[in-house]
Amino acid sequence: MCNLYDLDVTPPFLQQRFRLKRIDIEPRGAAPGLVRPSDLAPVIHLDEAGDTVCSLMEWGFVRQWKSPAGKLTMHRLFNVRAETIDTKPTFAPAFRKTRAIIPVSAWYELPQKGVRVRIAKEDGNLLAMAGLWEHAIHPKTGATVTAFTMAMTDSNAFNALYHDRMPCLLDDSAFKAWLDPERYDAKKFLAPYTHEDLIAERQAAAFNAPADADPGDDDLPEEGQLF
Repeated sequence: MCNLYDLDVTPPFLQQRFRLKRIDIEPRGAAPGLVRPSDLAPVIHLDEAGDTVCSLMEWGFVRQWKSPAGKLTMHRLFNVRAETIDTKPTFAPAFRKTRAIIPVSAWYELPQKGVRVRIAKEDGNLLAMAGLWEHAIHPKTGATVTAFTMAMTDSNAFNALYHDRMPCLLDDSAFKAWLDPERYDAKKFLAPYTHEDLIAERQAAAFNAPADADPGDDDLPEEGQLF
């Protein structure tokens, strides 16, 4: 599970790094810093014309369903399992049509209370995480929400020291294919990360996700209860 990451680059850097046709982010110096579920963050995706662009989106698909007690509850689905990304009804439509790349400087694991581990590339370069995005109607407000979720897979040997799951990291060579909705074999890019270029920094701190945050489809009701 990943529910905290950081991004410490400027919009012009993102535009150059990902060869963007357009970047729909107001110039504000540094990009958002620490990002938690429900926060706005830059996301790389294709627009209606098929150009690669960057837009601000909220982290976590917004869903509502009944609890076992019968109460309607709101959830932010900020992670999606790579193994079922193409079959779960909550995520399959976006996997087929609106895949995304999430630029990240580092992500955080919390192996124990009061300790977080910052994981980044040893050379300081950006990480590119595989994800999905969507336009959806907020169940409570009726407003259109543009949101993204992050794909997760089994940890490699390095990340397994801190958690048994990790984000799906994309090589530069996979960017175009991952975003292309005509690439029906895109799931192959969601394998555990094989490069040995990550470093971990232990920090004494703790961050809490918002109350409506949900780790993803592991805790969803049975598919028939959703749609």
